[in-house]
Amino acid sequence: MSRTAITITWVIFALAGPATTITAQAVTRTDPQLDRVDSLVRDGRLADARSALDAWNAAHPATDITSGNIRARALLLRARLATSWDGAEEALRAVALGYPVSSHAPEALLMLGQGLIASAAIQPASNAVTRATGYLERLVTEYPATHLRGPALLWLARAYRLGGRVPLACARLDDALALDLTIETRQLVLEERQACTARESFSSTQRLSANIPVPSTAARDVRDAAGTTPYDLVQRRKASANARLSRSFTSLVRPTVCP
Repeated sequence: MSRTAITITWVIFALAGPATTITAQAVTRTDPQLDRVDSLVRDGRLADARSALDAWNAAHPATDITSGNIRARALLLRARLATSWDGAEEALRAVALGYPVSSHAPEALLMLGQGLIASAAIQPASNAVTRATGYLERLVTEYPATHLRGPALLWLARAYRLGGRVPLACARLDDALALDLTIETRQLVLEERQACTARESFSSTQRLSANIPVPSTAARDVRDAAGTTPYDLVQRRKASANARLSRSFTSLVRPTVCP
Protein backbone atom coordinates (compact mmCIF):
# COMPACT_ATOMS: atom_id res chain seq x y z
CA MET A 1 0.00 0.00 0.00
CA SER A 2 1.37 3.44 -0.84
CA ARG A 3 0.86 6.84 0.66
CA THR A 4 1.07 10.31 -0.87
CA ALA A 5 3.94 12.45 0.38
CA ILE A 6 3.90 16.17 -0.32
CA THR A 7 7.21 17.88 -1.03
CA ILE A 8 7.26 21.64 -0.53
CA THR A 9 10.19 24.02 -0.95
CA TRP A 10 9.02 27.64 -0.63
CA VAL A 11 5.69 27.25 1.10
CA ILE A 12 4.88 26.00 4.60
CA PHE A 13 2.42 25.97 7.83
CA ALA A 14 0.95 26.94 12.96
CA LEU A 15 -1.21 26.26 15.77
CA ALA A 16 -4.33 28.27 16.57
CA GLY A 17 -3.97 29.94 19.93
CA PRO A 18 -5.59 32.49 22.22
CA ALA A 19 -6.85 35.72 20.67
CA THR A 20 -4.07 37.90 22.05
CA THR A 21 -2.07 40.57 20.27
CA ILE A 22 1.64 39.93 19.87
CA THR A 23 4.22 42.48 18.85
CA ALA A 24 7.00 40.77 16.92
CA GLN A 25 10.54 41.71 17.83
CA ALA A 26 12.40 44.01 15.52
CA VAL A 27 15.39 42.42 13.84
CA THR A 28 18.39 43.68 15.79
CA ARG A 29 21.03 41.08 14.94
CA THR A 30 21.90 38.93 11.98
CA ASP A 31 24.07 35.84 11.68
CA PRO A 32 26.61 35.72 8.81
CA GLN A 33 26.29 31.93 8.51
CA LEU A 34 22.51 32.10 8.22
CA ASP A 35 22.86 35.00 5.76
CA ARG A 36 24.92 32.63 3.61
CA VAL A 37 22.32 29.86 3.91
CA ASP A 38 19.62 32.32 2.84
CA SER A 39 21.73 33.41 -0.13
CA LEU A 40 22.30 29.79 -1.19
CA VAL A 41 18.56 29.12 -1.03
CA ARG A 42 17.80 32.15 -3.20
CA ASP A 43 20.40 30.95 -5.72
CA GLY A 44 18.77 27.52 -5.86
CA ARG A 45 21.79 25.75 -4.35
CA LEU A 46 19.67 23.73 -1.95
CA ALA A 47 22.16 20.93 -1.23
CA ASP A 48 24.85 23.47 -0.28
CA ALA A 49 22.30 25.38 1.79
CA ARG A 50 21.35 22.23 3.73
CA SER A 51 25.01 21.46 4.43
CA ALA A 52 25.65 25.02 5.63
CA LEU A 53 22.55 24.93 7.86
CA ASP A 54 23.62 21.57 9.32
CA ALA A 55 26.99 23.09 10.16
CA TRP A 56 25.27 26.05 11.85
CA ASN A 57 23.05 23.73 13.92
CA ALA A 58 26.06 21.69 15.01
CA ALA A 59 27.81 24.86 16.18
CA HIS A 60 24.73 26.17 17.99
CA PRO A 61 23.23 23.42 20.18
CA ALA A 62 20.01 24.10 22.06
CA THR A 63 22.01 24.76 25.24
CA ASP A 64 23.94 27.77 23.89
CA ILE A 65 22.94 31.43 24.27
CA THR A 66 21.88 32.09 20.67
CA SER A 67 19.09 34.68 20.60
CA GLY A 68 15.55 33.49 20.01
CA ASN A 69 15.16 35.58 16.87
CA ILE A 70 18.23 34.04 15.26
CA ARG A 71 17.21 30.52 16.26
CA ALA A 72 13.74 31.15 14.83
CA ARG A 73 15.35 32.22 11.57
CA ALA A 74 17.34 28.98 11.46
CA LEU A 75 14.11 27.01 11.94
CA LEU A 76 12.43 28.98 9.16
CA LEU A 77 15.32 28.13 6.84
CA ARG A 78 15.04 24.48 7.87
CA ALA A 79 11.38 24.57 6.88
CA ARG A 80 12.20 26.03 3.48
CA LEU A 81 14.81 23.35 2.89
CA ALA A 82 12.65 20.45 4.07
CA THR A 83 12.03 17.66 1.58
CA SER A 84 8.74 16.58 3.16
CA TRP A 85 5.64 18.24 4.49
CA ASP A 86 6.18 16.74 7.94
CA GLY A 87 9.66 18.21 8.23
CA ALA A 88 8.55 21.64 7.08
CA GLU A 89 5.51 21.71 9.33
CA GLU A 90 7.53 20.65 12.37
CA ALA A 91 10.01 23.49 11.89
CA LEU A 92 7.31 26.11 11.31
CA ARG A 93 5.31 25.00 14.32
CA ALA A 94 8.51 25.29 16.36
CA VAL A 95 8.81 28.93 15.29
CA ALA A 96 5.14 29.73 15.98
CA LEU A 97 5.05 27.99 19.36
CA GLY A 98 8.57 28.46 20.63
CA TYR A 99 9.29 31.99 19.40
CA PRO A 100 5.95 33.81 19.09
CA VAL A 101 7.53 37.26 19.59
CA SER A 102 10.20 36.61 16.96
CA SER A 103 10.09 38.74 13.84
CA HIS A 104 9.86 35.45 11.91
CA ALA A 105 6.69 34.18 13.61
CA PRO A 106 4.23 35.95 11.25
CA GLU A 107 6.01 34.54 8.19
CA ALA A 108 5.95 31.05 9.69
CA LEU A 109 2.19 31.32 10.27
CA LEU A 110 1.59 32.55 6.73
CA MET A 111 3.67 29.73 5.28
CA LEU A 112 1.76 27.22 7.41
CA GLY A 113 -1.53 28.48 6.01
CA GLN A 114 -0.27 28.52 2.44
CA GLY A 115 1.13 25.02 2.67
CA LEU A 116 -2.04 23.57 4.16
CA ILE A 117 -4.20 25.18 1.48
CA ALA A 118 -1.85 23.81 -1.16
CA SER A 119 -2.02 20.31 0.30
CA ALA A 120 -5.83 20.55 0.43
CA ALA A 121 -5.81 20.93 -3.35
CA ILE A 122 -4.22 17.47 -3.54
CA GLN A 123 -6.01 15.84 -0.60
CA PRO A 124 -9.47 17.49 -0.41
CA ALA A 125 -10.73 15.00 2.18
CA SER A 126 -8.16 16.09 4.78
CA ASN A 127 -8.74 18.72 7.48
CA ALA A 128 -6.06 20.94 5.97
CA VAL A 129 -8.48 23.77 5.11
CA THR A 130 -9.79 23.95 8.67
CA ARG A 131 -6.27 24.03 10.07
CA ALA A 132 -5.14 26.65 7.55
CA THR A 133 -8.09 28.84 8.51
CA GLY A 134 -7.15 28.66 12.19
CA TYR A 135 -3.50 29.47 11.56
CA LEU A 136 -4.23 32.41 9.26
CA GLU A 137 -6.87 33.81 11.63
CA ARG A 138 -4.24 33.64 14.36
CA LEU A 139 -1.87 35.62 12.17
CA VAL A 140 -4.31 38.46 11.41
CA THR A 141 -5.59 38.53 15.01
CA GLU A 142 -2.36 38.29 16.99
CA TYR A 143 -0.09 40.26 14.64
CA PRO A 144 -2.24 43.17 13.42
CA ALA A 145 0.77 45.35 12.61
CA THR A 146 2.63 42.84 10.43
CA HIS A 147 3.42 43.80 6.85
CA LEU A 148 2.12 40.35 5.90
CA ARG A 149 -1.46 41.21 6.92
CA GLY A 150 -2.61 41.80 3.33
CA PRO A 151 -1.35 38.46 1.96
CA ALA A 152 -2.62 36.74 5.11
CA LEU A 153 -6.15 38.07 4.53
CA LEU A 154 -6.01 37.00 0.89
CA TRP A 155 -5.00 33.44 1.79
CA LEU A 156 -7.51 33.38 4.63
CA ALA A 157 -10.25 34.28 2.15
CA ARG A 158 -9.09 31.42 -0.07
CA ALA A 159 -9.25 29.05 2.89
CA TYR A 160 -12.78 30.18 3.75
CA ARG A 161 -13.87 29.80 0.13
CA LEU A 162 -12.42 26.30 -0.09
CA GLY A 163 -14.29 25.46 3.11
CA GLY A 164 -17.57 26.71 1.64
CA ARG A 165 -17.77 29.77 3.91
CA VAL A 166 -18.12 32.31 1.14
CA PRO A 167 -19.55 35.25 3.15
CA LEU A 168 -16.56 35.13 5.49
CA ALA A 169 -14.20 34.89 2.50
CA CYS A 170 -15.72 38.02 1.00
CA ALA A 171 -15.58 39.85 4.33
CA ARG A 172 -11.87 39.08 4.62
CA LEU A 173 -11.26 40.30 1.07
CA ASP A 174 -12.98 43.57 2.01
CA ASP A 175 -10.70 43.80 5.04
CA ALA A 176 -7.70 43.37 2.74
CA LEU A 177 -8.90 46.10 0.37
CA ALA A 178 -8.93 48.56 3.26
CA LEU A 179 -5.15 48.13 3.63
CA ASP A 180 -2.26 49.68 1.75
CA LEU A 181 -1.53 46.68 -0.48
CA THR A 182 1.12 46.13 -3.12
CA ILE A 183 -0.14 46.41 -6.67
CA GLU A 184 0.12 42.65 -7.20
CA THR A 185 -1.68 41.74 -3.98
CA ARG A 186 -4.46 44.28 -4.60
CA GLN A 187 -5.02 42.87 -8.08
CA LEU A 188 -5.30 39.32 -6.70
CA VAL A 189 -7.75 40.47 -4.02
CA LEU A 190 -9.88 42.35 -6.56
CA GLU A 191 -9.99 39.34 -8.88
CA GLU A 192 -11.19 37.07 -6.07
CA ARG A 193 -13.63 39.70 -4.81
CA GLN A 194 -15.43 39.67 -8.19
CA ALA A 195 -16.83 36.22 -7.44
CA CYS A 196 -18.57 37.62 -4.36
CA THR A 197 -21.28 39.21 -6.51
CA ALA A 198 -22.48 35.86 -7.87
CA ARG A 199 -26.13 35.14 -6.99
CA GLU A 200 -25.40 31.70 -5.55
CA SER A 201 -22.64 32.93 -3.22
CA PHE A 202 -24.83 33.75 -0.25
CA SER A 203 -28.34 34.59 0.82
CA SER A 204 -29.45 38.07 1.89
CA THR A 205 -29.30 37.00 5.54
CA GLN A 206 -25.76 35.74 5.11
CA ARG A 207 -24.74 38.95 3.35
CA LEU A 208 -26.16 41.09 6.14
CA SER A 209 -24.40 39.03 8.79
CA ALA A 210 -21.13 39.53 6.90
CA ASN A 211 -21.88 43.25 6.32
CA ILE A 212 -21.80 42.77 2.55
CA PRO A 213 -24.34 44.80 0.47
CA VAL A 214 -27.06 42.85 -1.32
CA PRO A 215 -27.18 43.67 -5.06
CA SER A 216 -30.60 44.47 -6.42
CA THR A 217 -32.47 41.90 -8.51
CA ALA A 218 -32.66 44.37 -11.40
CA ALA A 219 -28.90 44.84 -11.37
CA ARG A 220 -28.36 41.07 -11.38
CA ASP A 221 -30.75 40.35 -14.25
CA VAL A 222 -29.81 43.07 -16.73
CA ARG A 223 -28.60 41.51 -19.97
CA ASP A 224 -26.47 42.99 -22.68
CA ALA A 225 -27.16 42.72 -26.42
CA ALA A 226 -25.67 39.22 -26.50
CA GLY A 227 -27.95 38.05 -23.67
CA THR A 228 -25.15 37.94 -21.11
CA THR A 229 -25.90 39.02 -17.53
CA PRO A 230 -23.38 40.46 -15.09
CA TYR A 231 -23.87 37.22 -13.17
CA ASP A 232 -22.65 35.24 -16.19
CA LEU A 233 -19.58 37.44 -16.48
CA VAL A 234 -18.79 36.97 -12.81
CA GLN A 235 -19.07 33.21 -13.20
CA ARG A 236 -16.58 33.30 -16.06
CA ARG A 237 -14.17 35.43 -14.04
CA LYS A 238 -14.64 33.08 -11.09
CA ALA A 239 -13.76 30.05 -13.23
CA SER A 240 -10.69 31.87 -14.55
CA ALA A 241 -9.59 32.85 -11.04
CA ASN A 242 -10.05 29.29 -9.80
CA ALA A 243 -7.95 27.99 -12.67
CA ARG A 244 -5.16 30.43 -11.81
CA LEU A 245 -5.36 29.49 -8.15
CA SER A 246 -5.16 25.82 -9.03
CA ARG A 247 -2.05 26.46 -11.12
CA SER A 248 -0.46 28.39 -8.24
CA PHE A 249 -1.11 25.44 -5.94
CA THR A 250 0.51 23.11 -8.45
CA SER A 251 3.62 25.29 -8.53
CA LEU A 252 3.81 25.23 -4.74
CA VAL A 253 3.25 21.54 -4.16
CA ARG A 254 4.77 18.59 -6.00
CA PRO A 255 3.26 15.22 -5.04
CA THR A 256 5.41 12.12 -5.01
CA VAL A 257 4.34 8.57 -4.30
CA CYS A 258 6.38 6.76 -1.66
CA PRO A 259 6.20 3.03 -0.95
